[in-house]
Amino acid sequence: MKTRRTIGRRIGNLVDQSDKDDRNAVPQAMLCAIAALLVGCASTESASPDTATLKEVAPATAYAIPSSGLDGLVDAAMRHHPAIAAAEAKVERMRAMVPQAEALPDPMVKATGGRLAETAAGRVDAIVGAEQRLPFPGKRRAAGAVAEAEVKTARAELENLRLTIAAQVRTVYWNYYLASRSIVVLEESKDVLDDLRNSVDIRVRASKASQQDLLRVVNSISDLEKRLITARQQRKSAAARLNSMLHRPLDANLPEPRWSASMMSLSDTDEMSHPEVEAAKSRIAMFEARMKKARLDRLPDFTLGLQYGAVSESGMAMSANGRDQFGATVGLTIPLWRAKLDAAEREAKAGMIESRNTLAAVRDDLSYRVVDARARVDSTQRIVKLFDESILPDAEQAYELSLKEYSADTAGFLDVIDAWRQTLNYQLQQEENRAALGSAVAALRLAAGN
Repeated sequence: MKTRRTIGRRIGNLVDQSDKDDRNAVPQAMLCAIAALLVGCASTESASPDTATLKEVAPATAYAIPSSGLDGLVDAAMRHHPAIAAAEAKVERMRAMVPQAEALPDPMVKATGGRLAETAAGRVDAIVGAEQRLPFPGKRRAAGAVAEAEVKTARAELENLRLTIAAQVRTVYWNYYLASRSIVVLEESKDVLDDLRNSVDIRVRASKASQQDLLRVVNSISDLEKRLITARQQRKSAAARLNSMLHRPLDANLPEPRWSASMMSLSDTDEMSHPEVEAAKSRIAMFEARMKKARLDRLPDFTLGLQYGAVSESGMAMSANGRDQFGATVGLTIPLWRAKLDAAEREAKAGMIESRNTLAAVRDDLSYRVVDARARVDSTQRIVKLFDESILPDAEQAYELSLKEYSADTAGFLDVIDAWRQTLNYQLQQEENRAALGSAVAALRLAAGN
């Protein structure tokens, strides 16, 4: 509004000046025409894009993590990850380009003054005109279709990014789970060895065991301490990576990871509706629209114009009567530079071929990834079940039996250590199996688009 008032005041000043100097005045009708055009252009300056839905990511904070486990972490990443916020802003940016592509070119206003030609009706004081370029019918619609396809591509890329980040969060979560559970298993096993060391020490003092047995226990405890150091480092690294994906301080506290069979449930898969497939289809549509636009660009654009000439009543001719001049102009562009137009069509055609081949490659890759991930899920599920139902119970029973035989002096201490070590390895392997199953489910969900 301020711009309109400023223009109005300037036009008013010109009108006042014209009343004072009739000989050099520009007619008020011409001034009104200029004012109308300028005010119309100025009114568009107040328009601004709707950015209410956009958000700028704040610095990382240790916000509360919901207690819903892995799904809660994924939801938090969807809300706070900077890359997702950037992709959302890109979609809005691409959407704002649609009206730009469909808009008419700005009109042109021209004013001519100085020592102009004198006609039979009198001397021409000034000429003012306005022109509007009109693209050939269909060009603006084709440009809008290109922009719309780019918006759809950006949306599909956003959905694919969400899937990718969700899969990354799940994978890092299972790394965090494995390191955390390894620490628990190793610490529990260390407690068992501490008790065993005390028992062996008593037997050594009673001359019922050798000093070598005690050294074997001590060495095993030292080995556990070394493995604990490695597991704690892995847990710290996984926690830092998980916090970074949640846009939290790297040392912020995280809930303890857990595992349950219900976390391995899967919904129906349809990789053909995957965002990667949708993005490739949108790129095909975009290049098809570009091809249509390139062909339309071979047709001329039109220019329509109006001119007004202010004629003075004085003049050298006796017929001078001050009758003003009015005129209209029609023009058209000449698409002369064929090399540019041919290159635009070649670019669009190559883009269509590129996008179609990309779509075929994406479909092949997704199909393989779904089959591979599902095979890994199925095989790992069987392994987890085998460990739970057979391998772990048998190993624990063998360890208990070796302890009884050692206490009865019917077995050596090496049998006890071997049985304990085997049980520990199976426990750690089972945690690895569960983490591998979680990672396989994450890979399957990513490939299947859910």
